[in-house]
Amino acid sequence: MSNKREALNELLNRKPVNTKIQESVDSVIERGVVPNNKKKATYELDLDLHTELKIFAAKQNKKMVDIVELAIREYLRNNK
Repeated sequence: MSNKREALNELLNRKPVNTKIQESVDSVIERGVVPNNKKKATYELDLDLHTELKIFAAKQNKKMVDIVELAIREYLRNNK
């Protein structure tokens, strides 16, 4: 039982690792690099879909937002 407790404590005390796959909003604002041709949007995604997207983006070495933008463009092009 102590092994499970130790493992749980290790996970809870672990500091987050910034993989720099997706930049934080604060860092973008601080740098002042929000492009003029972009509009910030916030959406809620299904938890499983978000996880799948995050893993997919990491494997492709791309930002999640780039994949979402491409998917939306493709969807709109195919459903005119």
